[in-house]
Amino acid sequence: MRNLIAFTLFFIMLPAHAESKWEWEASIMAGTSGSDSFEESEDSDYKLDTESGDTIAFTLNLLDGHKKGNKLQYELYLAQSETDLELFDNNGTRTTSPMDIRYYHFGGTYEFVHRDTGLRPYIGATLGATHFDPEDYSSETNFSMGFAGGLKWLANDFIGFRLDGRAIATAMDSNKRIFCNGGCIAQVDSEIWWQYQVTAGLLVKF
Repeated sequence: MRNLIAFTLFFIMLPAHAESKWEWEASIMAGTSGSDSFEESEDSDYKLDTESGDTIAFTLNLLDGHKKGNKLQYELYLAQSETDLELFDNNGTRTTSPMDIRYYHFGGTYEFVHRDTGLRPYIGATLGATHFDPEDYSSETNFSMGFAGGLKWLANDFIGFRLDGRAIATAMDSNKRIFCNGGCIAQVDSEIWWQYQVTAGLLVKF
């Protein structure tokens, strides 16, 4: 898996030695998110889930170069999803705790340029950290990786619209107890937890 990630990022962020003009793009987007359930071990006192929630995201892209007319960009991706952590005890009783999930990622995108239109589809990959911050329990920070795809539409040389979809995989330590407050509420038994995001918003070039 690590070799696959390194291989993907290498080709996405491979510097181009052709002539290029350095430029920045910033996007602010909002949308929705959904996720898989946490897989708990048999020793866990609770089953955990998260509700779908609102997501706000910020991206900062720097042009790295061109490859066959298409654009290679570095990307900083910051996002926050507001959701509820759902707890189900052995009797099926449900309680919730508000939880923010924050992402701090860096990676790259490969943008397919269509010169006759302002449409620019892209794919990308990022690496970084996921920070779980429930209101009633201790926070958790784990390594994560993301895969992105989307579409940019440029109205002119400076302003545009961006539609972005992401699948983010967060590494979980198997048999680790999480979300503690005097005692830990669950013990996970999975290696990966997935969240899916769809956002859209304004893009500015400078």
